[in-house]
Amino acid sequence: MTNNYLKKLAFAVALLVVGLSACKKDSLETSSNPETAGVYLLYEGSYGANNSGIDYYDLKTGTVTHDYFNKVNNYSLGETAIQLKQYGNKIYCIVSGSTNGNNSYLEVLDPSNLKSLRRIPFHKDKDTYLPRAIAFSGNKAYVACQDGYIRRIDTASLIIDKELKAGEQLEGIAIANQKIYTSNSDWSWSGKGSTLSVVDLKNFTKLKEIEVGSNPTSVEVAHDGNLFVTAPGILGGTPTFKKVDTRTDVVTSSQRLETTLFAIGEKTGYAAIGPYGSTQVKVFNLSTGEQGSNFITDNTSITNAKGITVNSLNGDVLISDSGSYLATEGMAYCFKSDGTLSYKFKTGQGPQYAVFVYK
Repeated sequence: MTNNYLKKLAFAVALLVVGLSACKKDSLETSSNPETAGVYLLYEGSYGANNSGIDYYDLKTGTVTHDYFNKVNNYSLGETAIQLKQYGNKIYCIVSGSTNGNNSYLEVLDPSNLKSLRRIPFHKDKDTYLPRAIAFSGNKAYVACQDGYIRRIDTASLIIDKELKAGEQLEGIAIANQKIYTSNSDWSWSGKGSTLSVVDLKNFTKLKEIEVGSNPTSVEVAHDGNLFVTAPGILGGTPTFKKVDTRTDVVTSSQRLETTLFAIGEKTGYAAIGPYGSTQVKVFNLSTGEQGSNFITDNTSITNAKGITVNSLNGDVLISDSGSYLATEGMAYCFKSDGTLSYKFKTGQGPQYAVFVYK
């Protein structure tokens, strides 16, 4: 084999390597610059009507496909669907169901097309679990249920692999510092439920309870590991909003705040404040829990906020508005981080939380 041939061969290989490197670089650059393509928007429907669903809004065309879930899967989502979250390459939808029927499920979905991967029953014989909220860690999902149990799901096999009696009438759930926190709510408004149950994440055993005020509901963790919980109180009582240091499990801040709905962004919290029919969404300080100014800075008004979802890609905040008491459809308003409206669209009845679709 001549030296000239070897030189030509080496040059050809070098060109091929450069070409492949360029293609690889282009591919990486494309995949590392995602943008928001659409929104999956969960709506609850009316109680007892079995008419929950998920709409899809396409940002490019500005069009809504109503009840997109049903169109894709050829069956109804179910009764009282209340939470929609993405974790890894799956979307999880809580279909809470009702107390008098075996209609509680966790629907696991493919984010690319909303096809159902598995419909996990949250009932057995005549017992209905009534799932309320979900949190994630590692390869597990943890679901707080109204029957007092946390049910653990393996995110690969999508089966319930363990359950733990953690309290009574569980509502919210969050995970921080290798511990699970779930709120013991009180649907009877008697004042009995007033604690967070604390569970060791690794051993899945209950450690203790923390007093946080009457009827705690929503629980969320900020990026620094601090936990926030709403405690609306009993009828006529004082609603409070508390911060818990998850290193010591001590309440470090308590604010009077009339809210059961809030969300946490990278640097700011957002809370729906006020009575039905005149909701204001305000920011709150993630260090202190103190309420700040109105988040919405234009003339957009919210009647009854039912869900707040922060877009982790760009900081946009989507607020779901169920409208008046008799409304048969709702609205979704998406605001830029400066509080100005970016886009809006009509939704099904009782809109809740959203999952943003990226491309």
